[in-house]
Amino acid sequence: MNKRLSVLLPMIIIPLLISAQPWMKDPWLDVPVKQAGYYDICHAFYAYWGNRPYEKGKGYKQFKRWEYHNAPVAFPMGNCPKQTGTIK
Repeated sequence: MNKRLSVLLPMIIIPLLISAQPWMKDPWLDVPVKQAGYYDICHAFYAYWGNRPYEKGKGYKQFKRWEYHNAPVAFPMGNCPKQTGTIK
């Protein structure tokens, strides 16, 4: 029982502590009133990335794809349309 618990507990706790997008932790994105918009997310990523060169497997290319896809559909205020219609 004790061995099973010592294996099961880390398997539950560790995924809760892992963050996949470290640039999303900036304080200006913790606004409780509104959701983070297109320009907020872009600003957060570029502040996180800084002047570093492109590194394979670090998320730069995935972000650029997201930015390219969402730039034409973002509203002038920066909020993006809901994705629920796309999912259905």
